Amino acid sequence: MMKMLAEEEVCGQLVACIVYDSFMKFADAVANRLKLPSIVLRTTTAAYMHSHNVMFQLLAEDLIPLPGLFKDLPAPATIEIPQIVLDFLHSYMDIRSSSAVIWNTVDQLDHWPLQQLKQHWPVPFFSIGPFHKMAPAVATSLLEEESSCLSWLDKQAPNSVIYASLGSAALIDENELIEMAWGLAKSEQPFLWAVRPSLLNGTDAMKSLPEEFIKITQERGMVVKWAPQKKAMFCRPNGKCKVLGACVESRPGIGELQAD
Repeated sequence: MMKMLAEEEVCGQLVACIVYDSFMKFADAVANRLKLPSIVLRTTTAAYMHSHNVMFQLLAEDLIPLPGLFKDLPAPATIEIPQIVLDFLHSYMDIRSSSAVIWNTVDQLDHWPLQQLKQHWPVPFFSIGPFHKMAPAVATSLLEEESSCLSWLDKQAPNSVIYASLGSAALIDENELIEMAWGLAKSEQPFLWAVRPSLLNGTDAMKSLPEEFIKITQERGMVVKWAPQKKAMFCRPNGKCKVLGACVESRPGIGELQAD
């Protein structure tokens, strides 16, 4: 970084600011060392970030573990949360000395949580999402994508395909996988389902799908290990996608919060 700054100074092009992802907390220390302002980039929605504040408030009031089932918090709230997880979440939430926050959202969707978060972080907020509409169409997935599903998608009727995926990090048990399979089967709709091999902890999820499910859906469904999500969801007239993307693309969606 020091070398890059020196080279740019010679060329007369000075670095004005460092924008860094919230997971790269060391970048703020680098910016301070170089006497540069920094801006933290939040790729999640403001509602998701606000759920952390709610969880910390419940912890402060000694209300966790909570009775029953609560899925709207960033960590399991029905059991005692390990200290190492809490330390990570505290670090993730901290904007340190950043001069502003960039959000992957729009104010019309996240107005209330943005207002709540401004009480914790008295810095300018820039809600400039959705990022997928601004980013170039390059491959960014760490998982191998099965592009063969795109030609299958192009053969389906417009606005007819359900796209199902639980993301790149979530884990479920075999019962949940089977329930999801039969839910797609009983929908009687064409579907594209990304079943990541590591979706089941320690077991290949693809091999755990019921044979009867595969048999009765093979004519109208396609199951892949991972799909090129941006091309599948946003560049074709089929499928249902994540909340922000769904709103931008004018498509309905059904989802479950995952700490992903």
